[in-house]
Amino acid sequence: MNNTDNNTGKAIFFIILSSFWFSVMQVCVKFSGKNIPLMEQIFFRNLITFFITFFVIFKKKESFFGKKENRKYLFLRAFFGYTGVCCFFYATNHMTLSDASILQKSSPIYITIFSAILARKALDRNKTLCVIIAFIGAMFVVRPKFDSQTFPSLIAMLSAILTAISHMALSYANKFEKPYTIVFFFSLFSTICSFPFVVMNFVMPNIYEIFLLIGIGVFAGLGQTCLTMGYRYSPASKVSIYTYTSVIFAAILSIIFFNQNIGLYSFIGIVLVFISSYYDYRLVQKHE
Repeated sequence: MNNTDNNTGKAIFFIILSSFWFSVMQVCVKFSGKNIPLMEQIFFRNLITFFITFFVIFKKKESFFGKKENRKYLFLRAFFGYTGVCCFFYATNHMTLSDASILQKSSPIYITIFSAILARKALDRNKTLCVIIAFIGAMFVVRPKFDSQTFPSLIAMLSAILTAISHMALSYANKFEKPYTIVFFFSLFSTICSFPFVVMNFVMPNIYEIFLLIGIGVFAGLGQTCLTMGYRYSPASKVSIYTYTSVIFAAILSIIFFNQNIGLYSFIGIVLVFISSYYDYRLVQKHE
């Protein structure tokens, strides 16, 4: 196996691992969401990651804010990432979770399109087919009703577009900056932006909710770090499709924690995600 193949394998591993950690984080979000406001969850999600990455960077004596010429990429990653999360939380609050989830999971489609536009190349047919199959598979798993109001649906789609731009900015930032610097910048930006909303609508958590909020921050930090590492080894246009594995992890965790069974449609969807991911992986190996 050559170095390029090895890097692609590492990228896929980290992307899938990040999907797992983000799915575990969502379990903590769901359990704590009965009493804790969404913006307070977002605040703690980033505050804990901020302290963890601050400590790591301090110990490693690395840069907190990166080189001046690279901060535009760090800012784009932070700005679009944060606004994407806010849009997704808004959509989740105003429409069914399944509808919001499937619309937000369309981000790899936009990454494929935007990457082709920026590179001034035609869309790769096989790559596009993989993304579409994975998207259809995700729809089988969540089975959206689409009976919500139009505006929240548009906000969920906007979240997918913002997430796509954020992941592309992350790919560029990874070429010049260390992973912990990127995660630190993102968590600091998000913490500062969330703070005013927490002050206006703060709810004192109990001991159980404190542990859940800590879990949100820790698992989000692990997810962000793995995502950053994944895009460090391979560009978002090649491996973003593997973020669809979060649908599989979510289904499994729903069985474990919420006693929700996987039906026939969910099983078909999981198989489609696996098929598209494997086919995509074989395509990457063939061209490298």
